[in-house]
Amino acid sequence: MPEDSEIAILEKAHTPMEATVITAVLRAAGIPAYVNGTLLQDEFAVTQRLLNLGAVEVQVPRRRLEEAREVLKAALEAGTGALD
Repeated sequence: MPEDSEIAILEKAHTPMEATVITAVLRAAGIPAYVNGTLLQDEFAVTQRLLNLGAVEVQVPRRRLEEAREVLKAALEAGTGALD
């Protein structure tokens, strides 16, 4: 697997909505961000997400992990309120 394709977990969001906001902030900064399981179509996976029975993993390319952390920190410090 090429190094550029390796992913890392940046955050474990409490809700799918929180994960959506985090990925939007990262993507706006030019960092590819993904929410684990968003492409799953089986009934069990959909039910688990709808009931919010597990944390929602936000993933980024491993080589951009530190940059992503800095972007989230800056967003929180800017007082956007979206990530609180």
